[in-house]
Amino acid sequence: MEKVEALIKQGIEFTFSWMNGSSTAVKRITLQEAAREYLKTREDEGLRRKTLETYSLALSHFLATTGKDRPIETIATKDIQVFIRAYRERHSVTTLNINLRALKTFFLWAHEAKLLPEVPKVKEIQKGRGLPRYLSNEEFDQIQAEATPFLADVFWFYRETGCRLREPFDAVLKGSFLLVPTENSKGHEERQIPLNHDLIRIYRELMEAGHNAKYYTDQFRKIAYKIKLEGHKFHDLRHTFGIRTWLQTGDIHLVAQLMGHKSVLTTQIYTRFFISRLQEDFPDLAGFTENQSRGRAEILQRGNGVSVEITTR
Repeated sequence: MEKVEALIKQGIEFTFSWMNGSSTAVKRITLQEAAREYLKTREDEGLRRKTLETYSLALSHFLATTGKDRPIETIATKDIQVFIRAYRERHSVTTLNINLRALKTFFLWAHEAKLLPEVPKVKEIQKGRGLPRYLSNEEFDQIQAEATPFLADVFWFYRETGCRLREPFDAVLKGSFLLVPTENSKGHEERQIPLNHDLIRIYRELMEAGHNAKYYTDQFRKIAYKIKLEGHKFHDLRHTFGIRTWLQTGDIHLVAQLMGHKSVLTTQIYTRFFISRLQEDFPDLAGFTENQSRGRAEILQRGNGVSVEITTR
């Protein structure tokens, strides 16, 4: 028992010689048992709730394709390929890759815990990175016209704040700021979201409504489908905030701060749009100043390594 004490503390079960008259052996752990122990271990380590939910969902999907009673020691790379084929048609590449990353961390843990003789090879699906999708004024107005007054306010709230879906539900209102605590922040730093009077009103109504976050993504999807606004999803409201703020200010560092990006390199993708295209899609923001234009030129020059000349009206 002393030899395997560390493994017993990790939740691994053994049968000993005095129990069955033979040698000491590891009890065969099923995939479901290992998954439960893994999630409990990560929870005890203080992993963020949202990350735990992601890991749990990924493991549930994997168990559905391999069988929950399958001995974990038999899991191999071929099982990953079966999982990919089963879910590739039902999930986007982004979602599938999130699941694959979660499975990889699980397999590494299982290998360190002596449950897996080898770590299966988990290779993410490669895809080209396109520009972020956003809603033009015309498209957003179409969504608003079809939504109930309450939903229209909620969609406007997300477009004007750049909040991620769950952030309002994980935040607390302090004065004129929504504060997302470190443990609920994607960047693991407190997120500060400034609100004006109208946004504070909508936030309070949002909290009083009692719906979960998924309710709003479902409603957005239904409306977009109804009006044949293809290719758009709820997260596009956040991208729209980034685009509009960039067009208004020309200050990519400010946009990064307002969006809660840890690195401005993440935010610079919004600078890849032609200004003339954005002016057409957001005519209410078309009149930017010369200083803002210069700011855009400087960002584009640093980001693309080319000289940019901006002509203002």
